[in-house]
Amino acid sequence: MTYSPLAHRGLLEKIILKEKLEKMFDRTVDLVSKKAIENNSNWLKKEEILNSAKVIYLDDIINSCNQICQFGLVN
Repeated sequence: MTYSPLAHRGLLEKIILKEKLEKMFDRTVDLVSKKAIENNSNWLKKEEILNSAKVIYLDDIINSCNQICQFGLVN
């Protein structure tokens, strides 16, 4: 996870984002910073995560969640 330089990125915002993603995907979500992964000493884990990572913009997540909630798929 990487934030925009202008983004509010406190603990409360991270908790709210985590809860919204878990509700949207109906599964447990781990939010980990890209820097934490890059600094991980387990090179196999680091390579696997960084090579399989996909960029997802928060606006896309919010729009998807709003569409799902609008159709009643998520309470």
